[in-house]
Amino acid sequence: LFNIISRIQYGSGKEFGRILDAGTGIQSFRYVATLIQQGKAGGFGELAASGYTAITASKDMLQDVVREALRLKIFRDGKVLIGDWAKGDKSYKNDDAVDSEEMLLQGEMYDTILADYLVGSVDSFAPYYQTLVYPRLVQHLKPGGHLYVVGLEPIPESDEGGADIVCRVRKVQDACVLLMGQRPYREYPMTWTERQLEQAGLKIIDKHTVPHYYEHNDIMRRINSGRATLSKFPSEELAKEMGLLLDDLEHESKEMTKAAEGGKLRLGFHYVIAAELPMEE
Repeated sequence: LFNIISRIQYGSGKEFGRILDAGTGIQSFRYVATLIQQGKAGGFGELAASGYTAITASKDMLQDVVREALRLKIFRDGKVLIGDWAKGDKSYKNDDAVDSEEMLLQGEMYDTILADYLVGSVDSFAPYYQTLVYPRLVQHLKPGGHLYVVGLEPIPESDEGGADIVCRVRKVQDACVLLMGQRPYREYPMTWTERQLEQAGLKIIDKHTVPHYYEHNDIMRRINSGRATLSKFPSEELAKEMGLLLDDLEHESKEMTKAAEGGKLRLGFHYVIAAELPMEE
């Protein structure tokens, strides 16, 4: 997926310049690091970046990314910050508390913004802010700059083939998160994302999809994520029953992936959308 972004950027003839990783994680930050390292080496033209800002709303992720920045020797080439895009945004909450808050990265501008699975995680930190994310990010994009969105088409309610096990595991995983008192991760369709980008004043310049394949280990990550919530369930009896259901899903998913071609179940796709902020007339 990041290779797709690099190809689009190279074809545009523009440099990445100053880049904002708007919802940073280890994978997106490593990609940004390669662009920074290329810039420091003085090579690769459009595929180099001159500086970075990485934003996360998670304290744990902040620590992980800072460690990665130190390991990759780019800590001093940018900054890693903890923050919430909804903070200070009057279009989200218009009250006295918001009036006193300073907006994240107020006044800072970037040549490129990367939104890597960002909107899917928003509900955990700022419920119902999804439709405001891209207008908020555009405030930091220079005219002519690019915003790259990486997302996952939502897992459907069901599938007629063996991949239906993935659909059922997703439902149980979401139920576990809700029962522990939190909000589940929620991705949005590619078509929804395109509409939101256009409504934010951006022009779609390219888009690509990549099929998603689930190995047993991929499904197990979801099952184990559900298991990690059981100790926070409202009752021990409910946690016990959910644990048994997760055990059954583990066994079934192992059988379904074993029977699938190459040990992989195909379901849905990832997408990359490249959008540009038009130059001011």
